[in-house]
Amino acid sequence: AEGWKIHAEMIAASEALYDPRVSSRLRIGARNSDDDLARYLRGRAEMISAFAKLEADFDAIVCPTVAAQPPLFAALVSEEDYRSQNLLCLRNTYVFNFLDACSINLPMHKVGAAPTGLMLSKAGGGDFALFDVAKQVEMILNS
Repeated sequence: AEGWKIHAEMIAASEALYDPRVSSRLRIGARNSDDDLARYLRGRAEMISAFAKLEADFDAIVCPTVAAQPPLFAALVSEEDYRSQNLLCLRNTYVFNFLDACSINLPMHKVGAAPTGLMLSKAGGGDFALFDVAKQVEMILNS
């Protein structure tokens, strides 16, 4: 809804300049009223606050950066396959973006293997503490 409010006029004037997969996702926001958006933002603010309280007792929240290994381009040809893979690839990072958190990705694959990453996250504003934790975890991963 926020993205649609920002891009609606530009899409109306120059939609051909947008990747169709991006403009179609932005158009979903047109379904929301200003009241819907205000309610959404209030709920999001409550979740951000709750997450900050929850994670304060931990050095970091740890999970895989992406829920799957990178797909082959051939697996992304159809719109349905692209959307399915895209949602899977964004699933873990989306949670922390939504919560206004900071995250860092540490590569954890062996040389020559498919890339994988370990994501460490903290509430927004925890960047420097997260860098310290990431340094320690990186030493463990590289040992």
